[in-house]
Amino acid sequence: MKVKKRNILEIVLQSAAILMLFIPGVFLEEYWWWDKDASTIGGKVIYHGVMQLRQKNPISFFGVATGTSTIMMILGFAAFAVTAAALILMIRQLVSKGEASNRRSVPILSVFSLVMLIVFSAAATFINQDFTGAEYRYGMNWMFYLLAAVYLAAALVSVIGYRQAKRLGIQAETADMEQAAQRSGSADELLKYKRLLDEGTISEEEFTEIKKRLL
Repeated sequence: MKVKKRNILEIVLQSAAILMLFIPGVFLEEYWWWDKDASTIGGKVIYHGVMQLRQKNPISFFGVATGTSTIMMILGFAAFAVTAAALILMIRQLVSKGEASNRRSVPILSVFSLVMLIVFSAAATFINQDFTGAEYRYGMNWMFYLLAAVYLAAALVSVIGYRQAKRLGIQAETADMEQAAQRSGSADELLKYKRLLDEGTISEEEFTEIKKRLL
């Protein structure tokens, strides 16, 4: 894959990941209620009072970050900051040339943002907010796995693309661009001599010789 095409794919994936952080449905906020009248049987023992799931509400990544604890808020905004920083560097890569279009910091930040997402999600599942006779828990919704897949895809594209460009070198792509520019210049030169031929300034033999030299 060409470096520029990979840069564009990275930006698309990372932008999708950031947008999904704001969409309700990545996590589920579960409301559990202590039902003192219910009972369960465990072996020969009867247990009175059971925690029952009463309601599930879809909630966004930032909903969990801002609605739980200070630690989760720090983790959430740190994960977002790393993801946003990776996107900014990806955009800088796209508008850069040569070695600057293949920065090492991009794959590092892409992998780090994936790790931060996993850490945040693991921490969210351990949070239980206890109230009198009730409890709030957080679970992962189907959209979370889609979000994780986008993060993983962005990290893989960045790491594999970076290593491939390092192995093959940016020079090959740069050489192709230079050759294309030379061909374009030769075509312009040839048109100029064609006009001279049409005007009768140069002969057919001279034009043929010039054409061979340019092409």
